[in-house]
Amino acid sequence: MMQQKPKDTQAHSMSNDLWGKALLEFFEGTGDGLIETETTHSEPEPFSMAYLFRNLEQLPKVEQVALQLAQGSILDIGCGAGAHLQILQNLQKEAWGIDTSAASIKVCQERGFHNTDCRSFATEKRTFDTLLLLMNGSGILAPITRLVGTLKQLGTLLNPGGCILLDSTDIAYLFPNKIPERKRKMNNNYYGEVSFTVRYKNKKQTMPWLYLDAKTAKQAFEEAGFEVVFPCVDGDSYLLKATIKEPAL
Repeated sequence: MMQQKPKDTQAHSMSNDLWGKALLEFFEGTGDGLIETETTHSEPEPFSMAYLFRNLEQLPKVEQVALQLAQGSILDIGCGAGAHLQILQNLQKEAWGIDTSAASIKVCQERGFHNTDCRSFATEKRTFDTLLLLMNGSGILAPITRLVGTLKQLGTLLNPGGCILLDSTDIAYLFPNKIPERKRKMNNNYYGEVSFTVRYKNKKQTMPWLYLDAKTAKQAFEEAGFEVVFPCVDGDSYLLKATIKEPAL
């Protein structure tokens, strides 16, 4: 297992991580856990960190199905407060978690989830049977112009026969008119690539985020060498399961 970042780097990460700061303060009882989120195509809306402590029955259908399908050694990428880790543990499944938010990992470890590390999947060296990217897990795969390469990199973390379970939402419903074809291509004009803004205690932080429609997600995964199925579709949201395509005999 790779070493975590030095403590001073983690502290710097916490000071620049409003989401993690709100989560940690909520967990420790020093904050109300209420933030405001906004994207390029949506109005500001409140979000409570209590949402990150859900049980299995409280999860959206796509997340419930993903956790039931996850098998073998499981890596939860972007594990947050550890809600999925807790459920997987309850299901007697073997799971690890990583998150680039040092504050989130601190919460996980204080909750007893010691198989967690503060790192990006780009620096992960271990391999797993299942990779989980949930709660609109496609978001961290931005930008779309590098999506195929990023998916190939994720594939290097899979054991033979392993799979990626990813959920996302088609945000076409946010647009009053039909999305033109030029905005459905995997380039800088893609309609699902947005800026995601978090506001907490009079500060704000903006990051790139990627919502993928199912057709584009399937295309990108197939270009990266995966076979794709959709185990669950729930309204505008879906769960995608990707396995590395076996070479032809």
